[in-house]
Amino acid sequence: MEIRHYLRAINAENIKEWKIELTYRVDFIRGLFEPLIFVLPFILYGIAIVGGKYSENLEKLTGTGDLITYTVIGYIFMGFLETAVWGMGFALRKEQWYGTIEQVFAAPVPRWVYVMGMALHSTMHQGLIILMQSVIIY
Repeated sequence: MEIRHYLRAINAENIKEWKIELTYRVDFIRGLFEPLIFVLPFILYGIAIVGGKYSENLEKLTGTGDLITYTVIGYIFMGFLETAVWGMGFALRKEQWYGTIEQVFAAPVPRWVYVMGMALHSTMHQGLIILMQSVIIY
């Protein structure tokens, strides 16, 4: 098969997931702000323990003394790892819940194309969340 055929199928899966997510706008917006709620305790605990936003010991150990930047960058990497591990696997489970996994697997493309479409969607979704975090935190 031609690579363009696979790319179109990957993009179609990506678009399908965006349409499903954007159907439930309130849940989508909640999902954008939810990571801020999870990272906030790490930032607040760090500031409380260090006694401010800057730590000389952190700078010696990591090269940056800014506690907020260090925490947010770590949380961003953790978010992408979570997306890579859970996003694609959970996509298969969602298709089972929707009752459409048989139709997805009956499509005339290999199964890895479906997984790559979910990977594209998950990466774009996580990028949007990181953009929101960056705008709000900085």
